Amino acid sequence: MNSTLISNYNGQNEGNLNTIATLGVNGKTTNPDYKFLLQGNAFPVAQLNEVAVVENFKVEFSNEAGAMVLKVKNPGYANHGTDFAFWKTELGPAPANIKDWFHIHTNGHTTTIYGLKPGVVYPFAAAYRGLDSKVPMWSDVISKSVGE
Repeated sequence: MNSTLISNYNGQNEGNLNTIATLGVNGKTTNPDYKFLLQGNAFPVAQLNEVAVVENFKVEFSNEAGAMVLKVKNPGYANHGTDFAFWKTELGPAPANIKDWFHIHTNGHTTTIYGLKPGVVYPFAAAYRGLDSKVPMWSDVISKSVGE
């Protein structure tokens, strides 16, 4: 079977999508919450309400005291930048939900956080940004001491 991409499904042409889904492809039904990539026998590969998982998240020391540089790999396709999160541990334990941390949104894939205390360990995380309706897929948390 030739590769066929059906994206941005919004309920239109539901009959056509059902037909494609039953052409011997391993799938049971159509679902408007999914983007379908039909390639051989592959079926739903990405949910529309999610964005890609961050790759190669790094937290590096800056040349400036009290600053850390956060970087992620450019995903190689159109995106809406990166959301970097951190928690000031002097305020107490970090909330379990990263959405409650301090956030810096960039249109790129790197940022520098200033005003951190040398010798203090801070947790950092990153997520590629999608549209506001998209659920961010946060990286693993990296905890690092400033000036370490």
